[in-house]
Amino acid sequence: MTDTSITTLEQMLSPRSVAIVGASDNPGRIGGRPLAYLIDHKFTGDIYPVNPTRDTVQGLKAWPSILDIDGHIDTVVIAVPAPHVVQTVRDCVTKGVKGCIILSAGFAEMGEEGAQAQEELTKISKETGIRLLGPNCLGSMNVHENFLPTFSGAPSLQLPIKGGLSIITQSGAFGAHLYYLSTQTRLGVRYVITTGNESDVQVADAILMCANDPETKVIMAYSEGIKNGDRLIEALEAAAAAEKPVVFMKVGRSEVGALAATSHTASLTGEDAVIDAIFRQYGVHRAVTTEDLVDIAYAAIKGRKPTGRRLGLVTISGGVGVLMADAAEDCGLDVAPMPAKAQASLTDLIPFAAPRNPVDVTAQILNELDKLPQFFSTLIVEGKYDTVLAFFTSGASTKTSAAKFLAAIQQMRQEHPEQFIVLSLLANEDEVKSYEELGFPVFPDASRAVAAIAAVIRFVEAHDRLASREQLTLPDARGLPEGPLSEAGAKKILQQAGLPVLAETLATSAQEATRAAGDKPVAM
Repeated sequence: MTDTSITTLEQMLSPRSVAIVGASDNPGRIGGRPLAYLIDHKFTGDIYPVNPTRDTVQGLKAWPSILDIDGHIDTVVIAVPAPHVVQTVRDCVTKGVKGCIILSAGFAEMGEEGAQAQEELTKISKETGIRLLGPNCLGSMNVHENFLPTFSGAPSLQLPIKGGLSIITQSGAFGAHLYYLSTQTRLGVRYVITTGNESDVQVADAILMCANDPETKVIMAYSEGIKNGDRLIEALEAAAAAEKPVVFMKVGRSEVGALAATSHTASLTGEDAVIDAIFRQYGVHRAVTTEDLVDIAYAAIKGRKPTGRRLGLVTISGGVGVLMADAAEDCGLDVAPMPAKAQASLTDLIPFAAPRNPVDVTAQILNELDKLPQFFSTLIVEGKYDTVLAFFTSGASTKTSAAKFLAAIQQMRQEHPEQFIVLSLLANEDEVKSYEELGFPVFPDASRAVAAIAAVIRFVEAHDRLASREQLTLPDARGLPEGPLSEAGAKKILQQAGLPVLAETLATSAQEATRAAGDKPVAM
């Protein structure tokens, strides 16, 4: 069954026509920057600036109000003072607009009066079906369609790259930060969606939309509070069913953080243990740092799909080999030793090598890079490692080594096109791009590489587990007793429903306890 609310959200973020209420002739202002981006990035739909005091805005004809515009409007960007927002949304409903992106602040995050206005926005959305992003949000970006209705400065600093990462976040500034870092890491972006105070559209709605979007490959999310747990579960289940990794930073774990969330977007942070349990169930990686968010999204997009937990380590530094092995064990990865026969074949190639695993090829490999593909093939074929991580520091990027190293890893990819192989090295951006194009994620830090590998493996395991699970037939909940139950009474009901419960007898006296124990051992 099609979820019409999600379909309308998709249409709002992929419009054929857009109006900007509060449009400014100054491209640096909140009402001017979204218009400037639409013009500069050559958005192909119709653009209607709304400003009652001007005939033109940034070279386009201006309209006095949304109701004066000729023709249909899909999406309206609202950048007017808070007291005018509710009426503007009502005008949008009259006009038949699908959705509004409300940049204006001054709602539930500001106190009782703002909260009442926000409740009115929610009521309008529920009664009419119009989708509302915000208020108090930074806007959104649909990079594939050059639709950038945001007042963030990030797109002017780092031009959008089209790709498969969708970023969904309550915090607008942090969303812009993630966008900037992701594009600096050469990650292409599909959507950036900031939800702000979530009068209507929540982070969970946007995750569900992206889970069903064929252009989205990985979802990165940030939230301060979950308003609808059922919707979040539906969204995460859809993402898992589509085998789309979700990297999620849910903040507000501490008392101080929870208070900060309340003042920022008026969010109630919720019980953290419940969030952890939901994330574990649906294979979501809960990130605790920004670096973690970006690293894992990067590895999931740039790499291949691993098939197990066995990790082969290759290094030109014995010390870093130990570092990687420790990190792998901390992450629950299997760094089993190479088989004896395979170890012997590696020492035949380079007598100085320490072939156990980590495989220390020493700096000698830089003089014999033509042997590198054979080293990797031995690890993959004879060692049967599901993933290989190789550390080369800057040695592979010198003038004498760079071309030979690229040729060696090109050969490796041809011989093992589906193998998950990760590189840890230092190189210039063009060199890194060439490795990424071959499907090798590149990390400057070997420990970060191990953590990202472990996360990608957990994604695959979770998606496989969820795909193979049996559908449970839930018992009929009708006929349950009303009022509180004793522990023994509750367990009896669970047992009748088919859940495994340890056998027990309720004793209300010492004599009953003695009879119940009989010859059985008793623990108290």
